[in-house]
Amino acid sequence: MSLDITKEVKDGVLVITLKGRAAHSANQELNAVLNDIKMTDATGVVFYMKELSYLNSMAIGSIIEAFKLCTALGKKFCLASLRPEIEELFRLTGLLSVIPVASTLEEALSKVSA
Repeated sequence: MSLDITKEVKDGVLVITLKGRAAHSANQELNAVLNDIKMTDATGVVFYMKELSYLNSMAIGSIIEAFKLCTALGKKFCLASLRPEIEELFRLTGLLSVIPVASTLEEALSKVSA
């Protein structure tokens, strides 16, 4: 199973939905999301990861780059609906103390819309 990325704007927030496996073959697609973040008028960005089953280190790097880009552009950023195994990766890397995380998409939208 490969990575499926969909993007939509909800209430002024760019929601990037990741489904499947973010393995080596998905890195180019994830890096393309950075351009979407640069081009959007949205005031916030949410990575909705409820159906993401695998994330490699390069994909984590792309998410960090997205977070840094949002910070530089003055956009709010949040990860939403992490599976336990994905959340554990973020915890082990120490990123949970840096990147905002929400349990649901609705919570994430609230965090970045405020």
